[in-house]
Amino acid sequence: FAKGQMVPEFSKAVWALPVGTITTKPVKTQFGYHVIYLEGKQPETVTPYDKVKDKIIMSLKQKQFSAKIAEMGKELRSKAKIVDYTKETNTTGK
Repeated sequence: FAKGQMVPEFSKAVWALPVGTITTKPVKTQFGYHVIYLEGKQPETVTPYDKVKDKIIMSLKQKQFSAKIAEMGKELRSKAKIVDYTKETNTTGK
């Protein structure tokens, strides 16, 4: 994982470990306690734009779609006439 991807306590412990070692104490995070063994490190890489372009476009379209649906829902709710008929109904059986 890249720096900043994990919760701070976990990330800090991992990045302080030399390769091939284990944490001397369990690391406490919001998810519980962890004993961490660092097998190795890989250099950070940057994914070329051409490989992520379609995912970016799809993500932006999904966000735009979700915003439009929320807007339409808000508009429909503002125009709706909601009547609570349970208040007018006699529930005693008489």
